[in-house]
Amino acid sequence: MITEKTAFAIDAVGTPMIMARSTIFTVLLYLTASGIILPASYGNPLSASGEATQLELLQKINTIRATVDSIRFEMGKPRVAPIEIRASDVEPRELYYLAYSLLRKTNRLTTEVLNRRYPETSASLHRDYDVEDVSHLLNTAQQRMGDICRSLDISNSSIEAKLAESSFSESSLTQFNAADSHAAPVRAVTLHEAEFFALIQANRELNDLLHRELAPEDVFEIVTTALSYSTILRSEFPGYAMPETPPFQRGKRPVDVYKKLLSCMNHVRSIAQTRNLHLLELTVAPTALEVIEPEDVSEIASLLVAELAGLHAQLEGTKAPYRVFFPGIKLPSHVYQRAALLERQLIELLNLYEDG
Repeated sequence: MITEKTAFAIDAVGTPMIMARSTIFTVLLYLTASGIILPASYGNPLSASGEATQLELLQKINTIRATVDSIRFEMGKPRVAPIEIRASDVEPRELYYLAYSLLRKTNRLTTEVLNRRYPETSASLHRDYDVEDVSHLLNTAQQRMGDICRSLDISNSSIEAKLAESSFSESSLTQFNAADSHAAPVRAVTLHEAEFFALIQANRELNDLLHRELAPEDVFEIVTTALSYSTILRSEFPGYAMPETPPFQRGKRPVDVYKKLLSCMNHVRSIAQTRNLHLLELTVAPTALEVIEPEDVSEIASLLVAELAGLHAQLEGTKAPYRVFFPGIKLPSHVYQRAALLERQLIELLNLYEDG
């Protein structure tokens, strides 16, 4: 079985080269990264035994992206450019929350195209996520996309043709260099990181197909969930009191919220380091900040919840976060205010951990 230690090497122009421990693994990795391995029939899990390997998981994500691209073609929509982002220390936990976000978007698209509704599901609160947890969410999303494809008369062969295009491997396996994106040195990308990039892009591509795109209230709900986790973490220390809500600032844009949530991510990572834990490190290219869309804000908010859930899982006997309900219509400025409140609480929590 190939583990996350197997790595892809990416050269300065994004050409995938494979570093594996045997020739056969090298061939398998290259075929999957290049989209040459043909997908199973849409709507069917790739692993008949139910034991998904990481290699199968990457293949499954790329198959989903090819399916989404086939639906995009039928809808007459343009392709979505990949966002320049770099991630390290990726674990199944982050992949799970991205897959959960993908499933929610798939449910919305199924409602819009087929007028078929599925009950809203909550993210599992497992302490330890694995590839199987991620694969289960993707299998469900894949099955529902299969229903959409059948309704639009999209064939397996068209999806296979999309999958064979190199654009999928390039956008999911290429990282930029934060210091100089035009002169990036050769570097290793683990399978988890490749899956992370592919899921980020799959979410962006799927969101672009929705008639009702993600609204500020959707992100507000996710940030409130993050605040619930941080509140539980803070309550472990004596003298707990919710920080004062920052003043409301008008005219905030999605990119402002995105930057604030990036700052929150950095604080959470610093908190984890005080406990000798390693959480996701995320770096976004300056050029990417110029094209941030609401769905990008949603994804980083989901990742923030994933990281806080990881910290929460380290505490024994702590209560689960409270359930978050629809908050009503919100503006980006409301989301920014909620994110700023979260940041205040995280800074306070970081100080407590550093002093303790």
